[in-house]
Amino acid sequence: MSARAFCPLCSYGKAKSAFPYETIWAEKKYAYKKCSSCGTTYISPLPSGEELEKIYSFESYHNVFYHEPAAEKYKKSVKTLMQYAGERKTLLDFGCGAGFFLDEAQKSGFICSGTELDHETREKARALCKADIFSFEEMQGTSRKFDIIHMGDVLEHLGDPHKAVEGLKALLEPGGIFFFEGPLQNNLSVVYYFALILKNVKRFFKIDKPAKIPPTHLILTNKNAMIDFFSKRLGLKMKYFRIYETGWPYLSKKPEKATPEWYLKAVVGWAAIFLSLLEPGNNKKLGNRFMAICAE
Repeated sequence: MSARAFCPLCSYGKAKSAFPYETIWAEKKYAYKKCSSCGTTYISPLPSGEELEKIYSFESYHNVFYHEPAAEKYKKSVKTLMQYAGERKTLLDFGCGAGFFLDEAQKSGFICSGTELDHETREKARALCKADIFSFEEMQGTSRKFDIIHMGDVLEHLGDPHKAVEGLKALLEPGGIFFFEGPLQNNLSVVYYFALILKNVKRFFKIDKPAKIPPTHLILTNKNAMIDFFSKRLGLKMKYFRIYETGWPYLSKKPEKATPEWYLKAVVGWAAIFLSLLEPGNNKKLGNRFMAICAE
């Protein structure tokens, strides 16, 4: 394994150690490096293809983080998409997981297909929405084109998101659109700064320990870096962009035995949402997630 030489979003070559600093998985240490240009934090070194397959297997990833459909979330996404889709109907969900977004999109009249890395997860998606679900290799070999390509919570899992989206442009019909969604873990947010302060206090008192979890998010980024990635590096035209706050991960499911720390984090999560809602105008700065609709 070797350290990553460039930022995966802006391709700048200088970076420094950054929060959350490091994680250990499968007896390997992965460092977090923050780009000196765009502020994106990324995992270094990048896990191998075989390691990524293990990280994103159904049992290790999808069954842990996406075991509940969260229908309201996907309904809101589809509702936003419909405002910009017009007569466009054929949709490819790149990295479709177990098919929850596809299921909601089909209910709204879209003609859906999907791709997914893990074999078991592809089977779950086929069973749920009865759509054509391909492996990434199968998708590369097809001549099909789509009016809409959706990438929901996908970019942060890609070793080279620029290469991935550039490759997907060949699958987009003339006049088609990309619909991107995902986290902004380095963006202005009460949750982000609380976590940063808590981590650094622990480091100061030398009670901090490296996390021992798989590096599922290879990229942690912010609003401005994401906009520049779409508009400058990919050359896409921004038709819609908004950010919002969910309080993640501090508003996750309440454990059976809630601790004082859990209650404190829950308060921080709700405070983050409240302050984001108070921010006036459409060009918000506070938030930990984004939606973007782009065209070539």
